[in-house]
Amino acid sequence: MRSPDRTLFPIPVATAEPPRPLETVRRSFALTAGHYWRLLAVLLLAGTVALVLLTFAQLVGGIIAKLLFGLFLILAVLFLVLAALGIGAVKKSVDR
Repeated sequence: MRSPDRTLFPIPVATAEPPRPLETVRRSFALTAGHYWRLLAVLLLAGTVALVLLTFAQLVGGIIAKLLFGLFLILAVLFLVLAALGIGAVKKSVDR
C-alpha cells in the first residue's frame, strides 16, 4: 500500500547513505514497509497535538492582544488589509 507516510524518510536516508536519488526513495519505502498503521498513528497524533497547541497559542495570543490593544489593534489590521487590497487594485489597473 503506497501512502504519503512511506515517503517520510528520504532525507534522513540521504544523509546517512550515498546520494543516489532513486535508491534513497527505494530505501525509504523499504524502511517503512509493514509499518503503515504505526506511521499513520504517529502522524495523526503529531498533527492532533500540533493543532491543539497552535489553537491554544492563538487563543492566548488573541486574549493578550485584546487586553493590551483592544479595538485599536483590530482597526489597525483592518486598515492594513484594506490598504493592501487598494494597492493591489491600483497595480492591476496600471498594468492594463
